Amino acid sequence: WKVDFYLITIGHIFQLETNVGTTYEPTKQWSISFSTEIDASTVSPSSIYVTNKAGQKAAVTTKVDGSKIYLSAPASGYVSGETYTLHITDVLKAKSGSKL
Repeated sequence: WKVDFYLITIGHIFQLETNVGTTYEPTKQWSISFSTEIDASTVSPSSIYVTNKAGQKAAVTTKVDGSKIYLSAPASGYVSGETYTLHITDVLKAKSGSKL
């Protein structure tokens, strides 16, 4: 049982893609740490989301705690052998109002 995760950040200037991890847990909760506190009002399904290889969004839930965002797996869990991509767009902002 294995699931690979990739991260894509979409900003005005760059796009980064990197393998952020592999899990053997279908209900793995991921945490993303930033260097500054997150403006919770900017966390939404359009600012941070997970897609499978086909580009379909996974039904993850998010929770903000200071400078961390926690992503909980879909209720049915991640599918074994599938590759998922975590997307973070420039809609997500710091509590100060600046882009991350």
